[in-house]
Amino acid sequence: MSDSAATAPVQEVNELNEGDAVEEQPVETMKLHVKLPGSEDVTIEVAVTEPASEIRMYLGDQRDSWFLTSFHLEAAGKPIDESVPLKDVPDLKDGASISVVEEDYDERTARAHANRVRDIISISSNHSDTAPSAPSVLTDLSDDKTPFDGFKLDELPTQAGQEPNATPNLSQFYPKPAAATTKCVHRIAFSGFNPPPGNRRLQGDLFYLDVTTLEGETLCITASSRGFFVNNSKLPNTNGSAAKFDPSNKDAKNGKIHRNLVSCLSSASTQFSRLIGDVSARVFERQTAIENQMPPFQVYPWLAKPRPHEHDVFRSEDSLKYAHETDLLTTNTGTDWNEDLQTIRDMPRSTVDERIVRDNQLFRFHTDFVDTVSRGAQLILNGAVTPLNPQDPKRMHMFLYNNLFFFFPTDNQDIFKDFGGDDAAYKNIRNDVLNLSAFKDVDPEGLYTMEMAVVEYRGQKLVGHTLIPGLLARISKGEDVVVYGSADNKKIADSEVFAKLIKEKLAPSLHLAEFSVKDKTDSPKEHTTIGSIEIKGIEGNDKRNYIIDFSRLTPRDINYNSKPEDVVCVLRPELVTSFFAFKLQQEVVNKRKQTPQPKEDDPLPTEEELKKREAEEEADFEKMFEKVQSEIVFCNDLHTSHEVALSAEKKEAAEKLLSDMASFLKEETLGMFVADISRGLLSVLDSEQLVQALHSRGINLRYLGRLAQAVAGEKSPFRDVFLREMIVRAAKRVLSAQLSSAREYELASKTAEFLNAFFGRPSNNPKGSRSGLSNNPNAAESKASADSSLLGELTHGALWSRIRSIVDSKYGFQLPEWIPSSIFEVPTLRTLCTRAGIRLESRQYDLTQEKPFEASNVFELVPIVKHRAPQSKDAAAMLDSGRQALETRQFDRAHDAFVTALNVCLQVYGPIHKDVADCHSILSHVFQAFQETESAWAHQQQATAIFERVTGTDSLATGNAYGNLALITRKVGRPAIALNYIRRAIFIHLLCAGAQNTEMWNLFQQYSDTLSEAGKKEEAVDAAKRALILAEPILGTSHTIFAQLLHSLALRLSAVHSFREALAYEKRSFAILKDSFGEKNPRTEESNMWLQKLTKMAVQAEVDNKKKQTTIAPGAKHSQAAAPSQSSPQALHNLPVAQLVQYINAGSSKRGAVGGRRGAAAVSAVRPVASSTPKASTQSAPAPAPSAGANGAAAPANGAPSKKQQKKKAAASK
Repeated sequence: MSDSAATAPVQEVNELNEGDAVEEQPVETMKLHVKLPGSEDVTIEVAVTEPASEIRMYLGDQRDSWFLTSFHLEAAGKPIDESVPLKDVPDLKDGASISVVEEDYDERTARAHANRVRDIISISSNHSDTAPSAPSVLTDLSDDKTPFDGFKLDELPTQAGQEPNATPNLSQFYPKPAAATTKCVHRIAFSGFNPPPGNRRLQGDLFYLDVTTLEGETLCITASSRGFFVNNSKLPNTNGSAAKFDPSNKDAKNGKIHRNLVSCLSSASTQFSRLIGDVSARVFERQTAIENQMPPFQVYPWLAKPRPHEHDVFRSEDSLKYAHETDLLTTNTGTDWNEDLQTIRDMPRSTVDERIVRDNQLFRFHTDFVDTVSRGAQLILNGAVTPLNPQDPKRMHMFLYNNLFFFFPTDNQDIFKDFGGDDAAYKNIRNDVLNLSAFKDVDPEGLYTMEMAVVEYRGQKLVGHTLIPGLLARISKGEDVVVYGSADNKKIADSEVFAKLIKEKLAPSLHLAEFSVKDKTDSPKEHTTIGSIEIKGIEGNDKRNYIIDFSRLTPRDINYNSKPEDVVCVLRPELVTSFFAFKLQQEVVNKRKQTPQPKEDDPLPTEEELKKREAEEEADFEKMFEKVQSEIVFCNDLHTSHEVALSAEKKEAAEKLLSDMASFLKEETLGMFVADISRGLLSVLDSEQLVQALHSRGINLRYLGRLAQAVAGEKSPFRDVFLREMIVRAAKRVLSAQLSSAREYELASKTAEFLNAFFGRPSNNPKGSRSGLSNNPNAAESKASADSSLLGELTHGALWSRIRSIVDSKYGFQLPEWIPSSIFEVPTLRTLCTRAGIRLESRQYDLTQEKPFEASNVFELVPIVKHRAPQSKDAAAMLDSGRQALETRQFDRAHDAFVTALNVCLQVYGPIHKDVADCHSILSHVFQAFQETESAWAHQQQATAIFERVTGTDSLATGNAYGNLALITRKVGRPAIALNYIRRAIFIHLLCAGAQNTEMWNLFQQYSDTLSEAGKKEEAVDAAKRALILAEPILGTSHTIFAQLLHSLALRLSAVHSFREALAYEKRSFAILKDSFGEKNPRTEESNMWLQKLTKMAVQAEVDNKKKQTTIAPGAKHSQAAAPSQSSPQALHNLPVAQLVQYINAGSSKRGAVGGRRGAAAVSAVRPVASSTPKASTQSAPAPAPSAGANGAAAPANGAPSKKQQKKKAAASK
């Protein structure tokens, strides 16, 4: 079963026509002429569904209007409501004019304007290295004058079986800026004359600024409601003169007041007026506007490059103001998140335009919610928010911040006392957040719920969610707020209203069964429930029906049913969907077997008969769908502490369904996952790709141990990925315990201590040798010793003993006695820091030392927010349609589909989103098929910049984007810039997956091609040899792509006049192609042609070399008198190939093996394949593209050579 069938939403099986309708409706846009005050008009094109506020955002990103902050928009002389879509603005049509009308400032807008100016003129030419969101370094790498040096290549191996290594240079995580920072002023700060006195306040003064210009003059500027002007106040100086307050306008003659601070400073400072244009150009002319826009969710790079902490009064004022706002937001004031969410969910959604507007509002709400939850969790755990119940123990504290409710996910009511305590309580919350996404996918009308997210910060976890109206007040009064389900797993409440809503709106899509459960009161009674009694119904004060607690929205995983704590092991929603699709597919196959097939001699059906047959097939499918939907319903309270009241027959059927689901997961799903990895159809190079691949197929991470045993063999290229994931998750658990108990001043030192214990080399034995193993035969005593060691100074042995214990108990996997050395390298450090929210200083760390980290290297700890962002089904339908067209090479249809999908994604998500990057990336491939290279290059640049912002500066998605961009950049004739791009791609892969990952050979082959085009021929040979050695264990020595790599290396060697070594590699390429396709195949014939060319070039080089020797040593003529007449170049060229090769080999007998020591090393390092070769992965960088005259496109993998082929090879070698 394909992945698409496994992951397609079941509820959309009958809604394909709706997705097709999206393709037929182009996005409607309009052109508007915007009139700017004191500047030229600008023309923009916007979608009619966008709110008018998009125009304000556009103006803020332009160099001629970024300083406009206090204004409103007018159309036909009437103000525009910026919250409504443009199509709903009265008298606004295509080609209409909109005026920007400036307004008077108030204190808020004036401060915002001053902050905006200060931020723009203080932005460096490079990115902000300490910014919380992942910066884009694309512009820095696009400068061909600044080569990127991101890694160090070790020497090529000299023995067979060794693989070349490369070390990433962490100090190059942020490339150096190509130009120095340009300053307009020395300093802008709030003046000591603030706040304005009462009489000046009544005259419009809002605040005062002190500005030190480049000329060395200090100005005092008044920010008034009418604008900005320089006043006559004097500041104290070092000469002892006192400060003098004189708020009068310095330009007494004209009394001019400037509308913005930029104009005011330009008139007062010649240097500022001269430089402000260059500074703003540097900010707004960075390759794309994407680099200046914030991504929807914060992405924290794990490496930071701190800047000097300079004196900044503005920043200090902001900090104090932020603290004051925090105090206000801890009360009941703030955003009414619940009302905003439910109002958006009630918006109409019958048409595509309505759904786009609704999806856009939902996405914006979610981004604001996640940002507020993250900020609130940091403030709470930093001690800036007072709990609502300070008298209770800390683990029971509850908080209110900006109308969001926060609590610790602990077992405060002893519900999970017998099932794992706090760990089980947290897993239950995690299941709740996971299944909340399933509820959002169904999106039922008439049922409402809360928005929720989990934050991990400083080793602690907090849950933040919106508030149901009136819930806290009713709970404080002791009221029973739950009207359906059970609040304490004892009493059960019944409600016909909620039962009907859940049965009709939710149960069919999520496959929930209706059954009876007994309560745990003194007089037990049976209650009818749907799905689980833990699904709770609450009626809010707004008369809306809310359901919460979705931890039991999916059935139990009875593959884990032996321990009490297994009660919280539930299946993922993706698996339920996949299982339903599997059963439906079986039903369809059985139906086809029962249907008589037409015979060959039957007459062709008429058009009416075909229509009738199609109608019958549709009706049959509807019946099969309803049949399977009625059968696949789960009783999610089975195998829990609840007493399910079912008849023997129904209970047996329910148990069998759970057993079938467990078998489907263990045999079908896990088996297919292992098979896809083994055949190279699935690439999992790092932890992020592994987790995404598992979750998309509905596989829980608790199956990592089983998968590791099946996939991660000693020689498997994916062994390290599985081991690293289990080890990092276990290590994070230990680190969280360390940080949660640490004092404020110990956070940096505890983090460095943990990293040193994990990576540091023990003084008494090599790192990794039996790490964490004890010679004590008493395992319990050994574990107790390790736990006690964790209480004091953390040691390498104690930490790894604990890690081994956690991996064994959590995943059922025993780590190997010798931990692989690759676990102690940069990819593990990156994964651990990313998962634990650690940011380190961007510098090189020697992980071979005993203590490679210091407390000063720990830059900061950042929050990790677990949430599920809403998705647009219309955009997803268009993306799927485009991918299907691309697979069938219908490029015109694919182009139209992806352009439409791009427009929909831009309207729903904005310009910074992964789906937008995917659209740009695939459109780049489409334009390459159209031979429109410049358009392809532009789209790939956009995709790369977006991937950096939304997935991370060093994610594999970003690395693959750089690899594709390098390939296209070569095609447009910019090899120097392409070198920076491909080096960055290799650097990112080294960070994420190490030097021996399955895609590295592909990148080095592309690196070799780029070096060759840039004229760096010797380096190109080195890179080609590395690609060949790295590809051998992945492809095998009989793969046709391996033959292509051999041919490419031969060309690189011939370019540096190493003809004899080139000939040796071309001979191997010819042999592979001959065995795979035969002698008459065009690829084989082309290789034979190159073999003859290289032979002749090698002979000519040999002749030239002998002539030089003859010239140097004239006495050698007599010794060569007996040489045959064929020794002349013309005669040698006429000899058959076999005799030419024999002549060359005979001449080399005195000099050793073919190609010298370096060439022999490269050849000997190519090893035979012990098992069948996997198919080359195509999920990252494109396949290598050798120079003209290559052997054509690669053929599929052929596996190990047959016995017949082996005999042919043996005969040829003899």
